[in-house]
Amino acid sequence: MLRMERLAWRGGFALAASLLAGVGSAQPVPETTAPGTVLTSPYDIAQCLCLEREIKRRETDLAAKRQAYDALARQIGEAQATIERQRPQVDVDSQYSIDSFKQLLDQLDALKERQAQITLPDYQAAVAGYNGRVAQYTQRCSGHPLDPAAAERVRAGLVCKPEDQPIAPRPIP
Repeated sequence: MLRMERLAWRGGFALAASLLAGVGSAQPVPETTAPGTVLTSPYDIAQCLCLEREIKRRETDLAAKRQAYDALARQIGEAQATIERQRPQVDVDSQYSIDSFKQLLDQLDALKERQAQITLPDYQAAVAGYNGRVAQYTQRCSGHPLDPAAAERVRAGLVCKPEDQPIAPRPIP
């Protein structure tokens, strides 16, 4: 019985080893253009130039969203510090003192709500949009230099799609 268990264990190990070896030898998915190939097609060049333009625009938008998020985070930190300083000074026998402290708490809650419902989702959407365009650029254009003469001709009449429309896949001839 012990010998059978050892054989089964060895068989399972051999199966696992062969599966791992198979994973390591998987063939890469062919790209539409071989790495290092100079792009000469006006269509391909336009796609890359438009993606570059869109990435720059989204990078600017991302920086603005990050600044808004950071500014609000600083406001929240300042409001929390104010509350901690005021807490020991609240006179529980004074309605005015209690109301003033509650107002500070309400302001903090409003700031946190704005951060959770508006500022953070806006920032996350900007990050996702930027990363999506960078991934598209990487897939289509990275490692593929543009033919200088063809790129200049394309730049002269370049019209890009609105940024919210995905760039269509390369047509199959």
